[in-house]
Amino acid sequence: MSRRTNFLDGNDNFREQNLRFVRNEYEDNLNQFFGGAPGNNSQRQQQQMQAPPRDSLIVQPTPGQKRAGDPPARTRQTANVDVKKQKLARKQDFRIAGFKFPYIRNSANPLPQPESESYALTFFEQKPDYYTNYLTDSVGDDDSLNVDTNDDDDDEVEDDDEDDEDDNGDDDKNKKMVNKNAKYVGVRKRRANKKKFQKKMQRDWTELYRNKNYKDWFPWWTDYKWCGVEIEKQLGTFKNKSIKYRFIPSYPNATTEQVVNNVFKCAHMALEKNLFNHYRNMRTIFLLMNEIFLENLSMENVEQLQEMIRNIPNHLWLFKMRSMVYLWQKQFSIIQKGNPDSSDIIFRQWKNPVFHWLAKQAFDELKSISEKTWPKHKDLFNTLKN
Repeated sequence: MSRRTNFLDGNDNFREQNLRFVRNEYEDNLNQFFGGAPGNNSQRQQQQMQAPPRDSLIVQPTPGQKRAGDPPARTRQTANVDVKKQKLARKQDFRIAGFKFPYIRNSANPLPQPESESYALTFFEQKPDYYTNYLTDSVGDDDSLNVDTNDDDDDEVEDDDEDDEDDNGDDDKNKKMVNKNAKYVGVRKRRANKKKFQKKMQRDWTELYRNKNYKDWFPWWTDYKWCGVEIEKQLGTFKNKSIKYRFIPSYPNATTEQVVNNVFKCAHMALEKNLFNHYRNMRTIFLLMNEIFLENLSMENVEQLQEMIRNIPNHLWLFKMRSMVYLWQKQFSIIQKGNPDSSDIIFRQWKNPVFHWLAKQAFDELKSISEKTWPKHKDLFNTLKN
């Protein structure tokens, strides 16, 4: 009796005789289109030359029409990047002294350096610490509200109000005129001496800056590192109180729009021009950071201020900071030598805590930039003598 075999044990002939491969309609159409139908080689070649029937499942485009294909992967990726940039731009803001403003950049003019590398932009982002003496924990009374904010040693002659004069005769009027003329002459003399002193100091500073190559950090710190310690000593002689209200825009009888315009005029001279009134330049920088000024800006003013800050070249910013430190050093040497002529000119400014506070801001800004941009700062700065 023969052994019954299963399907796997059968030979190839048995499988070929008893198995039937069934093709569905979709496979038949594919074979017809790609020449996969059975037959000899000539039949297959003839089928390849013929187009598939209209009732085929393979869609055939109508002649004369084009179907838009999918964009390439690179194009889709670029579009996604642009969308991300637009979303990032909508979330981006422009900060000044802790205030957040919408980021506005409509000018097509090239910047002196990228915004991420701008010294001025980084400085304006920070909120100032207006306390004069951080070395002590005792805080004095904040009487800065009662102090004249126009303390940049520019003496102004106050005009007497003729409507308030009493009818005491010609003698009183003559005495007042004499006193007024004497005061006016004294102010003019002080101003003349001050301008003469400033012009000489400007010439000395320009020559010194070029000859000493103070653009390089090493010669600069070699000559002025000691100023940091001495500035802190001078600030230590004052009570620890806020000078925040010393930087309020003070323009009596002016509208808000006029005050803003006047501040922008000062900013134009202080930031965009290479002028030599270093103390006033530093005061103007913090005037632009005053919260009362910032709260009253229109969107047009905000755009103007942003463009002004972005367009400050780094080399000009460093020059202005170094100029303030030089001014402090010059006045310090005059006080130490006891020169009576020059001391009278700088006495009012030297006794003002704002002057020393501004010098410290300039010194700290220079040190911060030096730490980030001068590769040898860590190795050489501490080796220099104070």
